[in-house]
Amino acid sequence: MKPVPALRCWTAGLALLALAPFVGVRPAGAAPVTVEGITFSDERGDFTILKVTGTGTLSDPFIVVEEVTGGAPILVIRGFNENFGNRIGSQHVMGMAITKMVINHTDASWNEYRLELRTTPDSPSTYGDGLSFAQGWAKKPAVVSSNFHHVQETDEPYDAIDFDQGKVEQDKAVSFDFFITDMTPKPEIFLLQEPVRSVACNPCSSSPHGRGVMIAYESSRSYLFRHARESGHPGQATGP
Repeated sequence: MKPVPALRCWTAGLALLALAPFVGVRPAGAAPVTVEGITFSDERGDFTILKVTGTGTLSDPFIVVEEVTGGAPILVIRGFNENFGNRIGSQHVMGMAITKMVINHTDASWNEYRLELRTTPDSPSTYGDGLSFAQGWAKKPAVVSSNFHHVQETDEPYDAIDFDQGKVEQDKAVSFDFFITDMTPKPEIFLLQEPVRSVACNPCSSSPHGRGVMIAYESSRSYLFRHARESGHPGQATGP
């Protein structure tokens, strides 16, 4: 298991405290937020951005506070180009550190959470597009979450991070610390989010003992990702 840098844990802790006033708040929508030349937008639905702070560095990451209300929120990011540059010290042309603070305002708790980078909403990021979660950075700090204790990073054939071994109850918050890098500027990039809901059932026909928990995946994409992972697809796991 990779050691978790104390600074990043401390930063995430402060962010969770700052998030407290937002828990229980359900705004109807929000306009795009621009900070340090980077625009964050919730225009594609299923979530609402509540606040964005920070500068994108390791010591002062962008903190994106948002409430998730649906099963497939997509964060649209614009302005990630040479003018912004690389603020994390990796070998990439552009680089930024992000802490996502997510409030669960869906109708169920989450047992897993997945992030995936794309250059278009409907097509996975490929190796040749240069976009990644800091792929190949030898000194990359650990990707961590406040609630999930295991992290699966997949670089090929697409760029994804899967968080599991934890739980986020309804109306509770979770944080994710990670990095986004790119080698060539793009008009916009897309960060897909896929919370995996747990739905209690009693009795549960899928359980050999008549009881249990049925995991309901929010989309077939989540199921395909999990199936590929269990089949031995390339990826880097961190955690116990």
